[in-house]
Amino acid sequence: MTAKPDTVTFEVEALDTLFFRDARPFTKSEENWAQTIFPPSPSVFYGALRTLFFAENVNQFNLAGNDNDPTKELKITGIYLAQGNTSFFPAPLDCIQKKFSRGQNYNQENKGFLLDLYENPIGQSSCPLKYILMHKGQGKAKEIEGGYLDEEELFKYLRKEDESFNFYHLKGFLYSEPKIGIGISKNWGTSQEEMLYRTEMIRTNNLSFVLRTSGLKLPEQGVLRLGGEGKTAYFKKTSNIDTSILNLDKQEMMFKIYFATPAIFEKGWLPRWIEKDDDNCYFGSYKGLRIRLLAAALGRYQSIGGFDMKKGKPKPMYRAVPAGSVYYFKLEEGTLEDAVKLFHDQRVSDYYQEQGFGWSFVGRV
Repeated sequence: MTAKPDTVTFEVEALDTLFFRDARPFTKSEENWAQTIFPPSPSVFYGALRTLFFAENVNQFNLAGNDNDPTKELKITGIYLAQGNTSFFPAPLDCIQKKFSRGQNYNQENKGFLLDLYENPIGQSSCPLKYILMHKGQGKAKEIEGGYLDEEELFKYLRKEDESFNFYHLKGFLYSEPKIGIGISKNWGTSQEEMLYRTEMIRTNNLSFVLRTSGLKLPEQGVLRLGGEGKTAYFKKTSNIDTSILNLDKQEMMFKIYFATPAIFEKGWLPRWIEKDDDNCYFGSYKGLRIRLLAAALGRYQSIGGFDMKKGKPKPMYRAVPAGSVYYFKLEEGTLEDAVKLFHDQRVSDYYQEQGFGWSFVGRV
């Protein structure tokens, strides 16, 4: 029996502009503006790596999608952004930033603050959970849109070493380059009427993607195609960040799960292993660990789809919990050490775990 390839981490840097379409329809007479999303879904990278393998092993392409598919053991076990030696992760959604008025001091414009856990007031909130997250400070607050934490700040947040942290705006790493085009007839090679369109291309500012993979032998460096229009990116083998977590008190009964990538759950925002009891409490049993869901901080769902090249039709569309989402739990049976083993640096998603969905970390409450 051939041994499975070890875990390998790749850095992927775009050589040109990039385009990652969202899930909205883009058809004649309905929509002529194709918007991009950034960063793209984990499935984009999964498809790019499979395409890379078959480009290097053309004689095995006929096995794609079959039981003997040589890429079926491929797993993406982590995805994050990097600029030089600094890694970046989506800002947790249980945090806010202060809302400034004209003339106020902007020294804390890039400062995030943790929300606090409160018992849900009866009749004052539509949230079905027993607890909610609220801002206890003074002044107005708002969501952190497009915020990212570097590796150091993320692990300070997970260990709850401070009530605040510094974050970066994603737009500071990107340049938008609109592009206008027109559809071309496949038969005649001429432009088609009513097929004028506009797309938003993205150029990164020395920003790269980092992918931690296992289960498939790939070249240590080279060029692959990434996203729409067959844009190219250079990839090379690199080292992975240290994801170990320290200073968690094993006697603690509460913990949070932070998602660094989108997660797809069977029941929308709820994993399939969480159920509601007669007292409107949400309990779950996950691989022997019994836990109670206390609260959640979720963003707007992200539509995840794609196109099945073998079947020649679109893949099922799912609504994913976005990256940065946070779930608060209380231990009912088991220990915090058990929770760390099951949820920290793992993939917790009801669908497409192998593609990198649901990459999660455990944090202190």
